Amino acid sequence: KWYNHWFPALIGGFFVGFVPGVLELAVFFAIWADSGRDEDEEQNDGGPGPFQKGVQSSEGVLEALPEVIMQSVFYMRAYNDPFLRTRASGIYILVGISIFASLLSIASKYIWVDEWMV
Repeated sequence: KWYNHWFPALIGGFFVGFVPGVLELAVFFAIWADSGRDEDEEQNDGGPGPFQKGVQSSEGVLEALPEVIMQSVFYMRAYNDPFLRTRASGIYILVGISIFASLLSIASKYIWVDEWMV
């Protein structure tokens, strides 16, 4: 039947496209909501506020973590496959830099969570 093929694609498209898009919009809303904090608040150090930290932490888990996993798999597969190694030899540096940047992003979000828990 036709819905055996379309339904999983729709569900997958929802999680791949819609959820990250909503998180991107939520970051802008969180920045706007945190900009309304009082200047004399004890925790107002000019950095990100609690709403922004919460949204970006969930974005790090739902977006950056799967990105690191997929890029790592591509990197290992391209390195071990002679066909991909010859065709994608110049992309190793770019993928390595992207993995490193994603790991820094995830680490910064977990530092926020760690500061909040302590």
